[in-house]
Amino acid sequence: MVAKSVILLIGVVTAPFVLLVPWLVHRWLGWHRWWLTNERLVVRTGLFGWKLQSVPLDRIVDVTISSSWWDRLWGLEHIKVRDMTGEVGTSGISPNLRLLAVPDAHEFADLLLSSAPRREGGEGEMGEVIELLRVLVSKAG
Repeated sequence: MVAKSVILLIGVVTAPFVLLVPWLVHRWLGWHRWWLTNERLVVRTGLFGWKLQSVPLDRIVDVTISSSWWDRLWGLEHIKVRDMTGEVGTSGISPNLRLLAVPDAHEFADLLLSSAPRREGGEGEMGEVIELLRVLVSKAG
């Protein structure tokens, strides 16, 4: 009789939390928005206060897709965008942009990397460096 009472008590106590989890996840993800324009990726986060971050598409270096076991249980995938701005936060690491719960994350990551305008040389100092590297590679081969 005591075991049944304990199990019933555990069920009564945990049931509201189990029912609240989908609602809380939906609300948490609702506070996180991002936009992809033809020149920038913009991310807005926050509930009471908010933070707006953006990075030019030509500064995006890498994207990483992640999904923990808990995320996979809910069907969520997240994208971390690494850029070459050279900024370093207080923790000593670059403040990467993180996109939460991205539908079709693999396609969106490909879109991010392919839509970034890339220079193929011929412009300014980078063009000179690329041309010099090409000469050095051709002489080494």
